[in-house]
Amino acid sequence: MLQDVIAILQKLNVFDGLKSVILKLKNVAPKTWMRVALCLFTVLSLTVGGLALDNFVIIDGDSVYHVTAHAETVDEVIDSAGIKLSPGDIVTTRDENGKTVISIDRADSILISGEDGITVESIGGKVFNSDRWTLGIQSSLDASDGTANVQNTGVTYVYETVTEIIKHDYATVKSRDLLNGTVQIAPGSDGEKQTVYKKTMINGIVVSSEVSGEVITKEPVTQVETVGTRVVNSSDKAVMTSDDVKSVSIIKPDKPIELDANGVPINYADCISGKASAYWGDKWTAVGLESKPGYIAVNPNQIPYGTKMYIVSQDGKYVYGYCIAADTGGFAYNGSGRLVDLRFPTESSGSKFGVRMVNIYILE
Repeated sequence: MLQDVIAILQKLNVFDGLKSVILKLKNVAPKTWMRVALCLFTVLSLTVGGLALDNFVIIDGDSVYHVTAHAETVDEVIDSAGIKLSPGDIVTTRDENGKTVISIDRADSILISGEDGITVESIGGKVFNSDRWTLGIQSSLDASDGTANVQNTGVTYVYETVTEIIKHDYATVKSRDLLNGTVQIAPGSDGEKQTVYKKTMINGIVVSSEVSGEVITKEPVTQVETVGTRVVNSSDKAVMTSDDVKSVSIIKPDKPIELDANGVPINYADCISGKASAYWGDKWTAVGLESKPGYIAVNPNQIPYGTKMYIVSQDGKYVYGYCIAADTGGFAYNGSGRLVDLRFPTESSGSKFGVRMVNIYILE
């Protein structure tokens, strides 16, 4: 420590200044000489105190420098170690164990050799066959220049490849092609990925670890559970047909729809429930058909155009009847939560219906 202080004072030419003052004071009275010496001692103490040295660690790619220096900026610390920066280099700092650690990421690539003898110029996102990769370390930095005590230490980079499991997802879908209550399961499978971790070791101790790259070697497969929704009953259960029921819709199916005693179709592919609203007055539908009761508006992402349905209100007051998805409802974009918009013949009939919960039986 004393040598460091002396070196700093020499660089600041403090000793030359003291020598000059002493020569001028050699014939001065002893009391005066003592007062001046006391003042000089006080100034020197303040100067040395102001030049308190700090400890730094510089990690520069394949080398680590332990620097003891008086510096106010990171650039001054780097300069005191004799390190030159190039355009594109990235300098970051962090506090660690009471020292300031300065990391320099060079813009150029790093040459790495693996245990299997293969040499690569970059590790960007690649996964190597070898589990451990070591970076050769050399440095030509000489000793301190008097303002800093610089010590060069070797660094080992270990690249560890870890195989990790990617859990598969689960999904449930409805199918109108399967009978109601039928369940089919397509098994899923987990995936795998290899992650390369770059570990920086100083004197055998891991000081940092970061993800260097990863590759998915096996994609996960979602397990899908398919639930059937198609209801098929014997025609013996039918007590009437759609021709026997008064409905709002004026379009007719190719053949009458068989209904049970509750007015529910005997056979259907699926049943969905939701809010229905009413509209009237439009001349043409989105698919180019003349607008009339029976051609209803839907969100085509939920119910495709051309879907054939039979709709009744849940309160039992309305039988809309046989209908086809042929128009686009405004609810498809405004987020109102409605499922269908039913075309009514007049404003008064539509206003009377308002918004109601309905059961929609998908026929095909």
